[in-house]
Amino acid sequence: MTEEMMLVPKRVLKMVSVDGFISCYYSMMKNRNTREEAYESCEDLHEKYFGRRKYSGFDSFKKILYRKINRK
Repeated sequence: MTEEMMLVPKRVLKMVSVDGFISCYYSMMKNRNTREEAYESCEDLHEKYFGRRKYSGFDSFKKILYRKINRK
């Protein structure tokens, strides 16, 4: 199978949305030492399948995360 034909796992497809990326982040936090490591693991997955990072950096992601948390 070529890279162009790579199947994208459902959990990775969900990362296209903000909620899906946040879900990945919380899931990764269980197995990582820091929040930033959890974030970078999600970005690595996103970049592997979509060819780019979702956010410009951890600080950018934190703003989105806190905004989302404070809406509830």
